[in-house]
Amino acid sequence: MESIKTFEDSFLEFYYDREEQIGRTLATENQKYQEIREKVIDLFVKLKALIPVESQKLLFDYESLENELSAIELQEQYLQGMKDCYNFLKQIGALGNG
Repeated sequence: MESIKTFEDSFLEFYYDREEQIGRTLATENQKYQEIREKVIDLFVKLKALIPVESQKLLFDYESLENELSAIELQEQYLQGMKDCYNFLKQIGALGNG
């Protein structure tokens, strides 16, 4: 039996592919992103060295939660941008009368 892909499935597939592509582009082509990322890693290593080994799990838990929050924020911003684009195109009549 052939599976029918819903609009939502197609949209999410597009979104995740695009998100991955943007991440690769930032990591390989955006100099400012690379410089800041190196500084973040350096600071994390320095902070880790200052914290007793038995307490370092707190630092890793904090970093993990911060990353989760950032991912949620970025996903919402991207999706809102897509919605705004659709509404704008609809408002100016670029999508036809449908």
